[in-house]
Amino acid sequence: MQPPPFPEGRSCPERTDLAPIRSANLISFFRAEPGKGHALDCLGTRLQSWLAPLALILLLIPSVASAQQAPVEHLTPVLPLLPGQPTEVTAECFSGQVFITWRENLALKGESYRVYRSTKRITARTLGGAQFLYEVPEGSSTFWSEYVPCGTGCADSADTWEPRFSATMPIPTGAADQGVPAAFDQGMLVWTVGPEDIIGGAFQYYYAVTTVTASGDENRLLFSGLNRARTQLETVDAPRPIKLKESVTGSGVIQHVYVQYMDLRTWNPTLQAPNAVHQDYGQDLSDPSIANAISYAFSYVVLEPPSAPAGPLPVILKLHHYLRDIVSGKKFSSAVSNNQVESYFDYPAIEIRPIDVGSTWWFGFADKSFDYRTYPDRCAAIDDMAISKPAIRNYTEARVLRMLYDIGRDTDYWAGRIDTERTYVVGHSMGGGGSLAMAIRFPEIFAAAYATAPVTNFYRLVDADAPCDFSDPNFINCPRGLQAELAFDVAAKWGPPGAGSDPFQHVYPGECEFNNPREHEQPIVIDGPVGWTTHLQEYDGAHVYDWQDHFRNIRLNPAGSIAPINVRHSSSDPIVNWKFQGRPLYSRLDNANLAWSGLVDDFISHLNPYWFLGLSPNYADIPNQGPFFGLTAVLSETIPSFKLNSDRGGWIFPVPAPGIYFYNAQLVAGIGLGDAFEWSSSWFPWDKSPVDKPKQWSMSVRTVDGSPQIVEISPRRLQAFRVYPGQVYNWTSAQIDGKKVECGCVMADARGVISIPDLLISGAGRRITIRPGIDPNCLPCIEEPGPKLPTFPHPKFPNEAVLTQPIQPLF
Repeated sequence: MQPPPFPEGRSCPERTDLAPIRSANLISFFRAEPGKGHALDCLGTRLQSWLAPLALILLLIPSVASAQQAPVEHLTPVLPLLPGQPTEVTAECFSGQVFITWRENLALKGESYRVYRSTKRITARTLGGAQFLYEVPEGSSTFWSEYVPCGTGCADSADTWEPRFSATMPIPTGAADQGVPAAFDQGMLVWTVGPEDIIGGAFQYYYAVTTVTASGDENRLLFSGLNRARTQLETVDAPRPIKLKESVTGSGVIQHVYVQYMDLRTWNPTLQAPNAVHQDYGQDLSDPSIANAISYAFSYVVLEPPSAPAGPLPVILKLHHYLRDIVSGKKFSSAVSNNQVESYFDYPAIEIRPIDVGSTWWFGFADKSFDYRTYPDRCAAIDDMAISKPAIRNYTEARVLRMLYDIGRDTDYWAGRIDTERTYVVGHSMGGGGSLAMAIRFPEIFAAAYATAPVTNFYRLVDADAPCDFSDPNFINCPRGLQAELAFDVAAKWGPPGAGSDPFQHVYPGECEFNNPREHEQPIVIDGPVGWTTHLQEYDGAHVYDWQDHFRNIRLNPAGSIAPINVRHSSSDPIVNWKFQGRPLYSRLDNANLAWSGLVDDFISHLNPYWFLGLSPNYADIPNQGPFFGLTAVLSETIPSFKLNSDRGGWIFPVPAPGIYFYNAQLVAGIGLGDAFEWSSSWFPWDKSPVDKPKQWSMSVRTVDGSPQIVEISPRRLQAFRVYPGQVYNWTSAQIDGKKVECGCVMADARGVISIPDLLISGAGRRITIRPGIDPNCLPCIEEPGPKLPTFPHPKFPNEAVLTQPIQPLF
């Protein structure tokens, strides 16, 4: 790729070689603003060249504040090497983050800039006592995470990339959360204010920016108002996102584009920057500005319906499938294009669409101790992870949670428009795995979850029996090659899996062989909005592959308050294999007495992720199309779990003849085997609403097709009713008119779950009621509880906490 010509009229008269000023095609007219700031930049360059001799003279004169100065012989040799300092330095604090900006020295190539902070005015004498914050290369305002393959108008679409929303990161304007993209020659560092920075509740700092040449020579002598600034009061705050743009599409959808800046104290900015591990954006890594780039700003889109009904709207978090950032013969070529953000958007809800840059599987990657830019390929990076042992932080998961937190606490645009009781998460493939993880870990946030073809177990991404035709360079006919590619990609983010669980037995052609000879297992670190991940932080140090094994976490947490899960798989899926990824999930959900529904087919290869066909949460506002039809289900209401009668469970595995089959609470009448149930809820009150009091739980249930069915029912998502392991509870099953039909007693098991077996449910419905104690009119049927199992302690938060009294985020 050839660099673009330098914009006309942008050169200082004394510069002669301007074409190599940027060696990548990304820094181009996207950021160019001809004429803006140019005069000041050139003037600043000349002023600093004039000030150099004057600064030397002043430094030789004894100062009142200092009795000793550096000997002239130490200073004289440095003077010819001093690069011109940046100009127009500003420092503004916005929502707990300081935005330091400057005009770069365009007369240099391959330079970098160092940012310092001090409680004192920074000069050549006081610089030694200032705090060094960060060093960034030229082009530090470039938005590396925002590039996608160029679709049209490019000479070579495989090597040319274009910005999705902006080529440069936005700077706050001071008007609410609005921001404007930085100029093409504007450097930037965004620093998150920490508690240790504040004195007496608020504080002011001086900032200075120095220039470092490509050979490492730093100008530590010249300081003036051109490369120095001071903030107003700085405070610790939960940083709000910056709104980059807002637009209305042709169909009337309002599109809000936000940008998050991550905390560089903890964030690893090297994975999503251009590097050889991922060959991101196809850039020339011999260019220092690209090889040393960092990436810690990320955009996401919030879509608002064109004709929104009055009152708060539900929120849908949509997690996309696996994406690669390179277009090459043997690798995937997929990206989220700029003009597809409103695809499949035709329902009355607010939708949040994040981008998992670099495909970190909606979890995270190695912490900041691991520099992805230093490795020549994926194999070297994976191998070194087994040696250096970096922790794997849930970076991506945490920033996605922050999106939900930020929109829920907004007191400006989104105030009154968000219904925090109706927040849902959906995803496909990689996004399906993320959706399952969110449902398991954050049941106090999501009213329901939906996942198509979800990845459920990262130990078993590769099916050794999958067919393969290596003669096809695109691996269309090689499912095993596709699966192995996914396994290698996961290992690049999380390191190798543990001993005895190696998915790399079937090596992806063209990649190195790797089998984790050191048997190291990477530990996790959990972060997120404070209070949202507290219940998970006791699991810091767990093996990342175990933590991402959703089978294991469902099995270990059968009594936990897991959000209702709705899944769909294809038994003929060549990418997310049915044998290890799909088939085991359904029995895990059923045996855990969870609220779930499912669909399996064997004629769609990798599923259309947006064909819901009644599964919940359903986009269609059509009654009887799923237990959460019309996005009306609420978070703070109890729901039932339906478990199939044991004498009918055998037909589930393996999947029978080609067709569609519904399990558990699926509610599409006339399809499947007629074992679908529905309950009377506040959003679908065909009978009384559920009762969930400290000493009573009641629920009306019926079959969808009117046929009598035998089922096991368990109360789930309890709000007030308390269940204690080993305690005895009385239950009754009455007709809707109140006539008692059945009654009995049951003991809560060691998990704290009440399961009433062999209940007869008819099309007319039954009202199930449970109370603590034994009814003398019913025969006791007490059984000894089983062994105590470990559980995840999911705490209860106030229902309105996110909306009215937001919990403080970590970021």
